[in-house]
Amino acid sequence: MIVEPIWQSHITDIERREISPGKPSLLPDHPDALVIGGGLIGLWIAYFLAKKQAGRVLVVEQGELASGSSRANGGGVFAGQQRAEFPPAFRELGLASRELYAEIAEEDWADFDWSRNGSLAIAPTEFPCSMREYAQQECELSRVVKRLTAGELRALEPALADHVAEGIYYPEDAVVNPLRVALSLIRILRSMNVTLATGVRVTGFETRSRRILRVTTTAEDLHPGVVVLTTGWSADQLTEKLDVRVPVQPAKGQMLASPPLNWRLNTNLLGTQLLRQLPTGELITGGTVEFMGEDYEPSEANTDSIAARARRYC
Repeated sequence: MIVEPIWQSHITDIERREISPGKPSLLPDHPDALVIGGGLIGLWIAYFLAKKQAGRVLVVEQGELASGSSRANGGGVFAGQQRAEFPPAFRELGLASRELYAEIAEEDWADFDWSRNGSLAIAPTEFPCSMREYAQQECELSRVVKRLTAGELRALEPALADHVAEGIYYPEDAVVNPLRVALSLIRILRSMNVTLATGVRVTGFETRSRRILRVTTTAEDLHPGVVVLTTGWSADQLTEKLDVRVPVQPAKGQMLASPPLNWRLNTNLLGTQLLRQLPTGELITGGTVEFMGEDYEPSEANTDSIAARARRYC
């Protein structure tokens, strides 16, 4: 068994070097905007800063670009499946994000395998009420959604197991290849004169009157106009140096990927875990959540459980 994100097997050696460009010989020591953390969120923020002509933008990342959860995820843009009990603003943000992906996917530089093939939720226990009631609530909010049963369900997804009796279908949900999203962003950012530096770790801050004057790194000191922190779960370790606490903690997730299969899923299945098939035929499944600190080792018990649940649905 290979222990790495499936997306890494879908890129070339040249592309692997693109996500790990190293430290430029000359870092801009007075950037207008410093983005700490080169995951997808950091890269997207750098893109929109550059697009708004916010001055000199510098992104620093202690590892490779798009490492961590930016690379190890299922690539689902399932805004429709955000639960009805979530805050309305959160759900609207998800829907806006999905539509922004759809818009940007039309641009020439965006080569990230965007596909709007929908999402089908098939686990009744994951909903706060019956699927019929839930679909009605969503329709009242003008969301594009449909409850499927019997023939409609099998027509959409013939691979479903016989015991699956109903599902909630969001046809506008979509998927991407997250590592190709990162590669597309890396290339467009370079064309916009954004500086990307990997292998650079932030070690501290010098402040005065609640303003950051200096950022110390393992490369050199920086004096940014604005600092944007996008380091994920480890943000609290850095903001502690600023006497600010961010209530986040690491969550460990695990997924499996099969070799290419000779049958196809028509949509993306969301039971108690994700089942998605890539254009090249591999099936990826899983989505466990464990709050256990910084731990990247896969669990054999989770592997067996993920495989068993996948077989239950397909």
